[in-house]
Amino acid sequence: METLTKIITGILICFTTSAFSQALIIDHNCAKLEPIPASAIEQAKADLHIAYMHTSHGSQLITGMTGLIGQSNLIGYKGDIYQWNEGGNSGALDIDDNFIGGDLGHNGDTSWAAPTRNYLAQNPDVNVVIYSWCGGCSDNTIAGIQTYLDKMNQLEQEYPEVKFVYMTGHTDIWADATLKANNQQIRDYCTANNKILYDFADIESYNPDGEYYEFVNDNCNYYSGAGTGLLGNWAEEWQNSHTEGIYWYSCSAAHSKPLNGNLKAYAAWWLWCRLAGWNNSESPVITSTHDDQTLEADANCQADLPDYTGDVVAYDDNDPDLEISQSPAAGTVITDETTVTLTVEDDDGNTASVSFNVTLADMTAPIVTCPETQTVNADETHTYTVQGTEFDPTEIADNCSVASVLNDFNNTETLENAQLPEGTTSIIWTVTDLAGNTDSCSIDIVVNEYIVGIKDIEPKVLTLYPNPTNGKLTLNIENKEVHTFTITDIAGKEICKIKNVQKSKEIDLSQFQNGVYFIYAISGNKTFVAKILKN
Repeated sequence: METLTKIITGILICFTTSAFSQALIIDHNCAKLEPIPASAIEQAKADLHIAYMHTSHGSQLITGMTGLIGQSNLIGYKGDIYQWNEGGNSGALDIDDNFIGGDLGHNGDTSWAAPTRNYLAQNPDVNVVIYSWCGGCSDNTIAGIQTYLDKMNQLEQEYPEVKFVYMTGHTDIWADATLKANNQQIRDYCTANNKILYDFADIESYNPDGEYYEFVNDNCNYYSGAGTGLLGNWAEEWQNSHTEGIYWYSCSAAHSKPLNGNLKAYAAWWLWCRLAGWNNSESPVITSTHDDQTLEADANCQADLPDYTGDVVAYDDNDPDLEISQSPAAGTVITDETTVTLTVEDDDGNTASVSFNVTLADMTAPIVTCPETQTVNADETHTYTVQGTEFDPTEIADNCSVASVLNDFNNTETLENAQLPEGTTSIIWTVTDLAGNTDSCSIDIVVNEYIVGIKDIEPKVLTLYPNPTNGKLTLNIENKEVHTFTITDIAGKEICKIKNVQKSKEIDLSQFQNGVYFIYAISGNKTFVAKILKN
């Protein structure tokens, strides 16, 4: 419940106008130097006359502010403008440090009220009064805290031109539950009644990176539970991992570490600047980097946008719960390069955005399928002319787009009208997509040697009848120099050989399947062939 309440309180920080129509809560979200502009510092020094009552714990604001002076290399430092002194001499901020002795005391103590009245009567230029607790919140009661709140409210009514700053007590691990309850009573009252609160305990419960320590003591030790299980010291750990003089500076923070004094000083300057009219309207700051992204295209050449909002690292001085949105939204299907914009928005409507491009990467190779081995016959030119797309790929596919389809025979996208030589020609088809992915297949094309037919020879070498035949046919020899014949099937496989034919010979093909056959005769350096059709 403690954490939730702090988050809710943080939302109210610096939301108000200079008239403070809502509560002005200065907590760890305001313990930052960098966002405060130099102009706001100068305005605070010109307008404010501050009276501050404190003892040792409250001195952390003063020692932190004193140590800040001259830290020229510190991140967020705006120059030599952070001076303060009693009286505001030489352009410094006017703070009457320990304008009355003591602190807010303990249960029901209001002894500080009367001296305040006397002081204000003698110092009418003072327009800010702030009081600090020491250990009074650790042993107080609900009634005692209410007495404090009522007395503060009474002073506000008596002195409407003076801004009275409420404060929570410092952390105390040995009275953890009581302290937290009392501090929360103060927070709730200030939030409900539009008061000004310097949340001392909250500031020392977070390191500068915003990491929350639930069980913490005033020296910045943190524990696993209330008063037990020491785990470390968050201030020392942060100081040891960050360069002194750039990220933090040395100062004598009573009961604590220098970093705690730094944060108290930053929050104090934030308070002074807000009281002087600075209304932080700056946009959130995105500190993460967002490079262009690449997504793998799916089978449909598209991809779903991931949710990139979790990659955003941003901060806002006043709003710890920033709204982060993405456009186009996560889950949007993209088919081309897309610009994604991440937007961070605070409660005041201030925004910051970062954009990057998301591209599709086609990692999937295309598919190409070739016909099986094909056998054809050469013509009288001893070549075979490809007809149409008979030897082109039977399948070409890609999840995105095909850039080219080429074969290595004529380097074109088709073999149509290509002239293939006799013998076996192996042709490789290669498909390339737009991303440069490739796939290949090959086809073997067997071109049978051209054999001169009988019809082209004079005088005739032989005659065959009946042709077509049902099985038996007669072979008559017209050329006495030819006596041996070979019969093959259409694939060129020899099925029989006929020798010693003198003039005529009956041939029986009954045992063979129906189809086309060839009969060959060789005479000298010439080959003669005739086609036989068996039905």
